[in-house]
Amino acid sequence: MRKQYTQQLNNLKEEVLSLHSLVSNNVELITKSINGKKHIKRKIKQSAIIDKGVRLKTSQIEVKCIELLSLQQPLAKDLRFIITVIKFLTDFERISRNILHTLEDFEKITPIDNEDYRRVLIQIAGVIDFMMQEIYTSIYTNTPSKASVLSESDNIIDSRYEELSIKLYEDLRDEKITMQQAFAFLSIARYLERVGDHICNIGEKWFYKESGEKTIIK
Repeated sequence: MRKQYTQQLNNLKEEVLSLHSLVSNNVELITKSINGKKHIKRKIKQSAIIDKGVRLKTSQIEVKCIELLSLQQPLAKDLRFIITVIKFLTDFERISRNILHTLEDFEKITPIDNEDYRRVLIQIAGVIDFMMQEIYTSIYTNTPSKASVLSESDNIIDSRYEELSIKLYEDLRDEKITMQQAFAFLSIARYLERVGDHICNIGEKWFYKESGEKTIIK
């Protein structure tokens, strides 16, 4: 019975890593969209399919967590793991959904001819990819999230978001872009900024799971 319980916990971890990989596939579509000038509609469809898969998998994982809680009566460490998983499922869902919304807005401004905008968005996308890799490593190795690394990364995203907002205001004032373009770029940056926040939320929860201490990653 105990062996079966241990296997269920291991399976739960594998499911979480699989969910992470699925969400990461959606994140990768951002960089491809920034650099690509074609097939944005195809990428949106891909993202929508992935997002649907993410929502399905989070529901399946939640059911498994509830089964473990109700049938196995896990002790302290295992209980913290299961509750942590339940808590950050919503963050994974929102990351995926924000990526889908980002791609939908990309359709309004593709191709991106302004190199300043492109540079900032590429930097933000690169930081998000790095943060996702950090989360994967922490979960895979059962080690606390690197709070300082995630916090610094999130600060970079916030800084680039502010930089882009100022540039958009100036270009709109000088009539270098249209109101629709400015709104689309700002919306994209905002969605990506939220993605960074949700990754930090996952990092905070996993840090507590592994260390037993609470931390704020912002």
